[in-house]
Amino acid sequence: MTDQVGQVSNAVSEAVTEKVTEHVTFVQWFWHNVLWKPGTGEMLWGMLLRVVFAALLWWIGTRLIRKILGLSLRSKMQLPMDRTMRRFLLNATRTALYALLVLAVIAVLGIPMASVTAVVASTGVTLGLAMQGALSNLAGGIMLTLTRPFAIGDYIEAAQVGGTVDEIGLFYTVLVGIDNKKITVPNGSLMNANITNYSSMAKRRLDLTFLVGRNEDPERVKEILRAAIAVESAVLQPPDAVAAPFVALTELQEKGLLFTLRVWCKNPDYWNLNFALTERIAKAFQQEHISPPAQPYRAVAENEER
Repeated sequence: MTDQVGQVSNAVSEAVTEKVTEHVTFVQWFWHNVLWKPGTGEMLWGMLLRVVFAALLWWIGTRLIRKILGLSLRSKMQLPMDRTMRRFLLNATRTALYALLVLAVIAVLGIPMASVTAVVASTGVTLGLAMQGALSNLAGGIMLTLTRPFAIGDYIEAAQVGGTVDEIGLFYTVLVGIDNKKITVPNGSLMNANITNYSSMAKRRLDLTFLVGRNEDPERVKEILRAAIAVESAVLQPPDAVAAPFVALTELQEKGLLFTLRVWCKNPDYWNLNFALTERIAKAFQQEHISPPAQPYRAVAENEER
């Protein structure tokens, strides 16, 4: 039994030794005939060093770019410009720095720049044809930054949407709706659309209309409207307002008399004044027993079956 165990152990040892010898022989052959072979070894070691240096350059470059962009965000390092231009320049600077870093990595890898230029040119033509919309959005982003029809924080309506401008990017502009929905609009669409900016001016005019019964005295209704205006402190008077408050009978309709009220206010007070005046005038009409407009009616003839 002991002899059999010894024979098995010897057989296993010989098999292991044979396998190890084969691997060692292959490593020795690879070392002498590939890694240290004249020409081949130098090329492999050179490629390995280039890859290592390229990876190191990318690692250092990305951290340096983040450092530069982080310094530009500090309040003491910021240039005297509005948030819209600052954010656009920050995005453009990030794109340019990463593009330079990619070119530097390509150069370290030893790829001929002539070949890279040819590939970039051909790729650019192909992408230009396939990404006309994206290029249009990029051009729109540049034009929006230069012309600045709106800034971050403005409430605008354009391209059949409305909201507060949250970000102006290279390709898209982000709006936040009044119901806190995020709306992303291509810059190309904004450049080709009519833009209404409700926040650009410091003062706005509030227009309200009220329809009352035809039998009411126009002077009495106008006095009620003027009294409601006089109570609201948010209503601007000349010289702070562009014009004095306006109250007039503007239209005689079949259902009643249409009165128009126009006042000027500061832009932030617009909606609060709108709601306050509407509620105050409605209560005043009830207290003064101002009749509502006539309600339309329709006669319906029914056929009775007998």
